[in-house]
Amino acid sequence: MMSELKNAGLIEKEKYGSIALTEKGYKLAAQIKKKHDLIVLFLVDVLGVSKSIAKKDACKMEHAISQETAEKLNNQISKALKIRKL
Repeated sequence: MMSELKNAGLIEKEKYGSIALTEKGYKLAAQIKKKHDLIVLFLVDVLGVSKSIAKKDACKMEHAISQETAEKLNNQISKALKIRKL
């Protein structure tokens, strides 16, 4: 697993030393975290799923959705929350 991450340019790893994310690794991690948070928000605030279940489901979904889908989801969340506030 570590060799795959290293080959993908996501981590820097010394043979018996430390492991650190590369800039590319940080960017990917940030994208995944943003998708995770977005999915949790949608599941909890729009669909009414409990937070504990939403977090578990988001962990599975965050890697499967494209950036385009995440952006569309964000737009729908914004619309749904604005409608509720009116």
